[in-house]
Parts: sequence; structure tokens; C-alpha cells
Amino acid sequence: MSQTVKELHQKRMKLWNASIESHRRYINKKTGLFKNQFVEFRNCPVCGKDDYRTVFSKEGGTYVKCLDCSMIYINPVFRDEVLREYYEKNHSVQSEVVEEGDSFYKALYNQGLDRIEKKCPPGKLLDIGCSSGVFLDLSKQRNWETSGIELNIQEFTMAQKKGIWSITSCWRISDLRKNLTPSHYGMFLNI
Repeated sequence: MSQTVKELHQKRMKLWNASIESHRRYINKKTGLFKNQFVEFRNCPVCGKDDYRTVFSKEGGTYVKCLDCSMIYINPVFRDEVLREYYEKNHSVQSEVVEEGDSFYKALYNQGLDRIEKKCPPGKLLDIGCSSGVFLDLSKQRNWETSGIELNIQEFTMAQKKGIWSITSCWRISDLRKNLTPSHYGMFLNI
């Protein structure tokens, strides 16, 4: 390993601190929870029931457990337009850390590709949430035809500068249908 444990930890702390800073504007300082104007309540995403108990709160979110199916999920959640803005304007620290040659992510991504290739030979691959495209770079080296979707404008720009075919306009399934044809994908990934 070319990096010390301390160096790896410092990179992870840089990423964590940037994430906390991104959340800060959405959190009510008095309650520690997301501000009401940004969120909406939802039913369980698995069974659709609205019967839950609070498990814990962390970094603005309240985690609840469905009393019907036991799914643990965040409730309330960001409204769609708030979540979209959050992703579009979020920091690009993770892509910066990965692009700097962080061996942890490259090893992790190659392990993922190893698992995929046991089930499916290289073909067309669509990475949803592709960041700056490092996973797609590694995939391309292994003979995959790659495409990506990234909502974060900074990371989308980084991917495009590297020549990765990517789009930033997909937000709903209907957006996927408008922007993608079967020629763009064979394998969907969301890692």
C-alpha cells in the first residue's frame, strides 16, 4: 500500500467534513434535524405502510423502522426539487480523492467488476451516479462500453472532460427513457 493509514484517514476526514458542510444549510440548528421547508413525510418504501417508530437521528435525518416489514429508512426525506439541487450543487471532494489515485477505491471498483464479470461478460455498462468516471475508466480498460449519469455538475464536467459519455439531466425514469436508448446500456450500476 503506497499510502499510510494516517494519510487514508485524512482523505476520508476531508470527504466527511465536506459532506457535513453540504448538509449544514438544510439543518435546523435548534433541533438538529432537516428544516421543515426542505422535507416531506413518506410511507415505507418497501411495503407502503405508514406505521413506524423512530430509531435514531443523525446529521439532520431521522431514521425510522417500519412496524410492518421492519425496513429502516429516513423519514421525512428531502422533497424532489431539494434533493436534485443538493446533488447538482454538492461538493466534488470524493471525485477529487479518487482521481488523486486513492488505491482503496480502485481496488473496490475492480472487485466489483470481478464479481460482475463472473455473471456477465463485458458489454455495455451504465453507471448511475458515475461521479468523475473512475469506475467507468477502469471498466473501459476491461473492455466495457461505458456510459454514465451524474447529477453533480462539477463531477459531470470532470467525466465529460475525460471523454466519458455522460448526461446530467436524468432525474426520473421518464428522463431515462427520453435520454437513453438501448444502445447506451446493457448493465446498469448504482454503486
